[in-house]
Amino acid sequence: MGRYQYQAWEIEVPFELPRSGLLASGDIAALLKAFHAMHQRIYGICDEQNLVEFVSWKMTAVGKTNAKPASEPPAEARTATAPKPKTTRHVYLGPETKRVELPVYAGGDIRADHMIEGPAIIEEETMTLLFLPGMTVRADADGNYWVKSD
Repeated sequence: MGRYQYQAWEIEVPFELPRSGLLASGDIAALLKAFHAMHQRIYGICDEQNLVEFVSWKMTAVGKTNAKPASEPPAEARTATAPKPKTTRHVYLGPETKRVELPVYAGGDIRADHMIEGPAIIEEETMTLLFLPGMTVRADADGNYWVKSD
């Protein structure tokens, strides 16, 4: 995404990296030319003397990895009860349910053989998950949560 200096709006300009993966000075010139042409097309003007800022980049990559296959959903039968909640929290679940006290589980304590029935909260390092009444949560060996709803 690029823009002229001091502009608030940005425009997307398609750009293909050469097969070598290396940029040459002519590639940058071609990108600038494409930006000016796109600006002309969208706004009816361009200013080739103005500084162009490219403020964000989007990328699509295709490649082959040695990733293992995705985990299967955990078995229905559980072999261990869920860990004890680390705390509880009051949560408003809507006008019918009002405010209820929910168990809060530490994501690091949940193992592949655990099952948690909603309503409940699981706190991970980067997110907090709320599971509503009627939801059943099972973890798999890769740390994914599989949610089943009544």
